[in-house]
Amino acid sequence: MQAEKEKEDVLQWLVGKSLTAVMFFSGYVDFLFNDLVLSSLSWPVVVDGEGRVTRLGSGYRDVLCAQINKLVKATEDAPERLQILFNDGSRIVIPLDTVEIPGPERATLSGNGQFFRAWLIHGSSKP
Repeated sequence: MQAEKEKEDVLQWLVGKSLTAVMFFSGYVDFLFNDLVLSSLSWPVVVDGEGRVTRLGSGYRDVLCAQINKLVKATEDAPERLQILFNDGSRIVIPLDTVEIPGPERATLSGNGQFFRAWLIHGSSKP
């Protein structure tokens, strides 16, 4: 059972859900999708029709919050990044190969008091 859960693409659970909130903390960002929380411990990037916005870019927080209420069309779980693609073509990219933050975790998915998955640097994961 544990090995099956490791293989399951839990990021796909976000497909069909709307982003309901973006919460900023010191050192990480939480994305709430109704009952699921995707925590990004590396700074996400937003890519839309206007270009690419990083945390050092002007209006970073506003661009992330502009994704609220958008519907998730698809997700990608790749060794170097996670991607959340919205129905309007914009996307949030969470880099998994960032070396400037301490510890191995780069993102986690949880919800309803349960932990589902952690993505670690260089794409390795643990349940």
